[in-house]
Amino acid sequence: MKILLYHGRDENFPLELKKEALKLECQIFCGNPAKEELVDLCLTLNPHIVVIDAASPEKMIETVRWLKSCSIFRETLFAAFCKTESELRDGARFLASGVSFLHLAGLSCEEFMQDCFQIAFDEKKIQIPPPAEYSEVSASLGIVSAFSAINSAGFYLETDIALTNSVTLRAPMTGNEEEVTLPIVSTTEGGVNSPFARTYEVRFPYPGPEAELNESTLYPETVETWIDLKEDQFDPRTQHLCVFTRDKSFLKELYKHSQNSWYQVFRNTEEAVRKLYRLSPGIIFFDLVTADGPDLNQLKTIIGSLKEMKRPPMLIIFGTRSESEALRKIFDYPLILAVTQRLEMKLFSSFESMFLGKHRQVDSRYLKPKDEQRICYLENPVILNSLEKNVLSFMLDEDIPPYAIARFSEPFVGYVTIIPDGQTPSGKKNANYQGILHGMSLAGKEKIRLILSQNAKRKRA
Repeated sequence: MKILLYHGRDENFPLELKKEALKLECQIFCGNPAKEELVDLCLTLNPHIVVIDAASPEKMIETVRWLKSCSIFRETLFAAFCKTESELRDGARFLASGVSFLHLAGLSCEEFMQDCFQIAFDEKKIQIPPPAEYSEVSASLGIVSAFSAINSAGFYLETDIALTNSVTLRAPMTGNEEEVTLPIVSTTEGGVNSPFARTYEVRFPYPGPEAELNESTLYPETVETWIDLKEDQFDPRTQHLCVFTRDKSFLKELYKHSQNSWYQVFRNTEEAVRKLYRLSPGIIFFDLVTADGPDLNQLKTIIGSLKEMKRPPMLIIFGTRSESEALRKIFDYPLILAVTQRLEMKLFSSFESMFLGKHRQVDSRYLKPKDEQRICYLENPVILNSLEKNVLSFMLDEDIPPYAIARFSEPFVGYVTIIPDGQTPSGKKNANYQGILHGMSLAGKEKIRLILSQNAKRKRA
């Protein structure tokens, strides 16, 4: 039985959800934001799908981002219920923070549930019949991405697509409204503060002493001025802390405490090893008490990764009978502190305050999750082919992974979630893709169909 949690104030939408849930073996739970915290409900119910109201973006964006920073919710589908077209158009901040789908009030709840199941569950894939006709309409598709942090040398870009040596985008800190091409100097798996697949370190191409200068030349003063003017708007959190635990009671407390630092919560080592180098945490809290939680074998793997870091973090191990010095010798890692007590918030806060100043990271400023300037789109030319039900088929040369989010800007405006059905192997020219449209009204779909029909051709043999 699948579990869907609706956390919002609308009275009619839950009734529609419960009606459709009967057809899909899905149980619906509802929570009122005025009475119940979304984090508490998620940790209690462990839902497969979470639907939030888009009407309160200031708090919800940060809450969803925090939940997605916990490994137990990495695969959970988050959707946003938009009451107005304005909320739908403003959905990019949600989509860059962990929401995978936007729904507009008044549209078919049946289609919404089907679309959610299409995205969330492999066993519920909806077969889209091939169209009798196809079209070839030029369009512009931008992959939803985000700037996570910036300094005078460059910035960190989080996205779901693979990039090589450079990236072309609109970067507000360059003072240029047109797209610029910037070099990439490093790549790591996973997002830093958002659930993207990759993080790229991008450098500003400042001119050398003998470079020819022109109107497009980027100067350090331009970037530094942008940073100075935005100083009060950056996120005050500068420190990344990693926590290995499965204690849900502790996680509920950690959320309320999360304004102090950026937290990443892991249940196993595989994902952590991929992300630790980029996160460069100041402290790692390792909980050995939690049932079915991380063990000493996983601890050995983690320490192996820590030894390769430029700034090795302090590792605090909770729930161990061993002495600190003994563990330091066993693992050949001098920055270990052993604690016999189990991981709990009072101890956590004490250690965080004690070590925070020693490991504080100030080389980059982080953009707040709710900051609109954090959003960027990696544009690609595509060819629209067909629209069947709520699924748009198109072709492009880039390799886009399933479940990436993208925005069409021409010849219509709207978001899509990429689904794996219909894709050809990556690397092929004009690979076929399918995307589920977000919150598209009947009138909007008719407009797309009209555009397609004007360029219709018979089905390819």
